[in-house]
Amino acid sequence: MEKGNFNVWRGVQKPLEFKGLKGRYIQWAAGILAGSFVLLMLLKFFFGWVIAVPVVLIVAGVSWVNMMSKAKKGTYTKNAILGTVVINPKKKRL
Repeated sequence: MEKGNFNVWRGVQKPLEFKGLKGRYIQWAAGILAGSFVLLMLLKFFFGWVIAVPVVLIVAGVSWVNMMSKAKKGTYTKNAILGTVVINPKKKRL
């Protein structure tokens, strides 16, 4: 058996992006769309179109704005501490 050289395809080497959304936010957007559809069907069944459509638009809009702000700022944003922070070094440890 001869040893040969084989080319290994390692992908595009670029992050996943779709319509400006990157990585996990694509899954979040799909979840928001699927959840909105399920919510629309449930609310329409119980309350009718007049109540269902505005409620779903509000819930989906708030969810979308929250997702986009996290996509822009990062999921784990740090809180900015304003003012003076006093740390007491003489606190007893157990």
